[in-house]
Amino acid sequence: MRKRSNLKLFAILVVCTFYIFGFSLVGVKAFQTLFKTNKFDIGTTLGVMDISDKSSGEVNTILNEAIQNWTKSTKIHLQYKEKKIDVDVNEFKFDAAQTMLNIKNGQSNRVTVTMDDRVVEKILYTLSPSMTKRDVDFDKFKEDLLQNAAMIKAENVYLNIDSYLLVSNKEETLSETRINFSSSNMPTNDRLTSLSVIKIEPESEFSLLRFLKENGMESASTESSSILATGLYQVISQSNFLILGRSISSRIPSYATLGFEARVDRENKMDFRFKNQNNQPFSIHLTWNNQSLEVRLKGQTLLNKYIVKAENEQHFLPKTIIQYSPLLNAGQVSIKKEGIQGSSIETFREVYNDQGELLSRELVSKDVYLPVHKIEVHSLIGTDESYVDNEIEAIPPTEQPPLSNEQINEAGTENNDVTKKDNYYDDLFESPNILK
Repeated sequence: MRKRSNLKLFAILVVCTFYIFGFSLVGVKAFQTLFKTNKFDIGTTLGVMDISDKSSGEVNTILNEAIQNWTKSTKIHLQYKEKKIDVDVNEFKFDAAQTMLNIKNGQSNRVTVTMDDRVVEKILYTLSPSMTKRDVDFDKFKEDLLQNAAMIKAENVYLNIDSYLLVSNKEETLSETRINFSSSNMPTNDRLTSLSVIKIEPESEFSLLRFLKENGMESASTESSSILATGLYQVISQSNFLILGRSISSRIPSYATLGFEARVDRENKMDFRFKNQNNQPFSIHLTWNNQSLEVRLKGQTLLNKYIVKAENEQHFLPKTIIQYSPLLNAGQVSIKKEGIQGSSIETFREVYNDQGELLSRELVSKDVYLPVHKIEVHSLIGTDESYVDNEIEAIPPTEQPPLSNEQINEAGTENNDVTKKDNYYDDLFESPNILK
């Protein structure tokens, strides 16, 4: 009897338990059905929004507010090689009504949004007039464009078109140059001649002094380092690389062309620095011959064509400095130092698109090499007074260290019309140890 009583009591407890839990679940459904609350189940999401336990009216309001916020806050950035554009977010067409009809209870849902194929094709054309939908995985590109909008997630989106190309770009030689030098410029045992490849990482800055230090080539001579810097400068100037720092010598070296020299000197903290602003790597290949260096910039082809032009070349004749010596015979003149003419030049970089249209033109550098004055030593007796240039003081000249671009600019050499200003030319040579 006692066992039967226990079984009955256990059965009653089980029934009561199921009744309580069942009522809590079924009762909510019954209440929502009777009073038509139409709230979404736990675990229902729309994009990145949790719409659990919210009615259709509430979700509709939230959805429209989210669409407005997405349109105001979202930026979609596209890049193809070196060109970057932003997508007009107003081209995304949201359908809130269809979105509400498509919501499935207890599941993850996406917002209904579309974009016309013609708009997508126009985007590709804007990136490159020669690009069509046949050149890329069009459906994948469009899907990725709509992905963020369908999740209604307000953020910055970056898409690289290179990843959608059906045929990937192969590495090609983008620019090349040859630097000829004499044996006096390059020591035979210089470790720099063993360098064959320089890797340039995406979106990275490059310093030649730092590179030489990291590769155990700090002992490389100033001349050999400058020959390498000159070659690097000439090839990267024909790309969209940014020149961050460059210096030049006080006189143009025999291995360099006017407007295309770069000097590196560790002791004087003269470095050559540039930045690869592309999201793809490049490599610079070096071929050291007996008395020449061949430099090639290799990588995927760039969208635009870069042409460097040297213009406005000017030359400055040296003046004569007169010194006197009691050691010379009467009327005797000795040439202590021959004069060397100075020069200046401007280099410009022109950018053309793949249709041959000029996009921009920028000043890359303005190089100035000051003239070296001629020094004549005259005897104290029998000097022809009319021969002396009274504008120049007869004092010993001082050697000037190599000038960087910053020093040149500070000295006022940014004036383009040097030869047309007589007072500038006179001031420049007023005193051999004073640079005005």
